[in-house]
Amino acid sequence: MDKSEELSLFFEKNRLKTFKNWPFKLPSACTKEKMAAAGFYFAGSKSEPDLACCFVCLKELDGWEEEDDPWEEHSRRGECDFIKLNKTEEEMTVMELFDLLVKRRLNQMKIASSKKIKALETLGQGYEEDLRNS
Repeated sequence: MDKSEELSLFFEKNRLKTFKNWPFKLPSACTKEKMAAAGFYFAGSKSEPDLACCFVCLKELDGWEEEDDPWEEHSRRGECDFIKLNKTEEEMTVMELFDLLVKRRLNQMKIASSKKIKALETLGQGYEEDLRNS
């Protein structure tokens, strides 16, 4: 995802556009409109047709059911600064929007560093095993 596409996800109307093939429609509680309002954009594929990702905390959730409330499901899955702010984009100040951008970047760095740490741990285990076997 390029930077302009990434920044566009800060606006609900752009998140909503990502839900082209969302499996749930009214009267379901889990509509694409409610998903976008709860901070999600569609990140699915044929193999994961209901995968959604938060534009701030980057939490990915799937396994949605018709009766799921996106806002509640999101709030139950850990800390998210967008959920904590509890405002529509019309209610947000420029500083609050900027703060969410900073939080997104921090979350991206946490995810990237966790992946690197896991890779280093795996590499270290391989070296440890080689030393024991030599």
